[in-house]
Amino acid sequence: MGLSLARLLAARLAQAGLVALVVATLCFAALQALPGDLALRVAAARFGEDRVSAAMVEALRAEAGLDRPVLLQYGAWLADLARGRFGRSLVTGQPVLAEVAPRLGLTLRVGALGLLAALLLALPAGLAAGRRPGGWLDRGVAALAALLASAPSFALGGVLVVLLSVRLRWLPVAGDATPWHLVLPVVTLAAALAPGLARVARHGMAEAHGAYATQFARMRGVAPWRIGLRVVARPALVPVVAYLPVLAMQVTEGFIAIEMLFNLDGIGQLLIRSLMARDLPVVAALGLAFALLLGAATLLAELSLRAMDPRLRAGGATA
Repeated sequence: MGLSLARLLAARLAQAGLVALVVATLCFAALQALPGDLALRVAAARFGEDRVSAAMVEALRAEAGLDRPVLLQYGAWLADLARGRFGRSLVTGQPVLAEVAPRLGLTLRVGALGLLAALLLALPAGLAAGRRPGGWLDRGVAALAALLASAPSFALGGVLVVLLSVRLRWLPVAGDATPWHLVLPVVTLAAALAPGLARVARHGMAEAHGAYATQFARMRGVAPWRIGLRVVARPALVPVVAYLPVLAMQVTEGFIAIEMLFNLDGIGQLLIRSLMARDLPVVAALGLAFALLLGAATLLAELSLRAMDPRLRAGGATA
């Protein structure tokens, strides 16, 4: 069992590393393939469009190594990556980690709080709705989930800003100066995550309640609370755990739009600015980080499913 788990971990870590490298490589290649002069775009972002001269562009081209063939640039980037170095931002000249680290805490804080709020609201609602499929609670949860799912994050966030900040003046509009500034971004992210989570929880609970083991326990006269804890709870939560990678992807997508809407200087804003300026090292590093995050969520979900389902443990690891 220990050997199979070790093999699973080794296989999944290798897969996650390979996928992350492919994603970072695609980011590198995509920015190189865009039309226009890469050095000119970077120089405009560094010095300002109205102050850029041809001499500045050529000096930056030589300084950043952009005058070398693309394959040589890629090889140098891979060599730095193998040594644990992510290079320097072409725009600011600062190490990429120095650009990312100050913004990472804010993004993680908003993402974690939004995910926690979605779990606390959508998980109980979905599980309660799944206990009686077709009931009034089930229909109400389904209608609310459909309504929230139909509204993009930026549209919902805009409505919340107009209602709670502009008209009622209950909450600040943008920035992160105080904890109150994060309420609207967290609520917006939670509202984007909640519909899918509620539907998955509802489906898991409905299937668990209709399973043969649950019906057999009822026929034996087992107390309802024992059935809920010992028979229903684990299979009902299996789809929720399997949904973790999707949640991680939604969080990654959500905070990019939310940081732009609420003017939060996090990873999402850094990614947008770096894409606009064609800051290759920063974009490639962020692509690598996002792919590793999704790989970690997938591995966590798989390990949790193995712990919850004895059949997966008995079957061993499959790469």
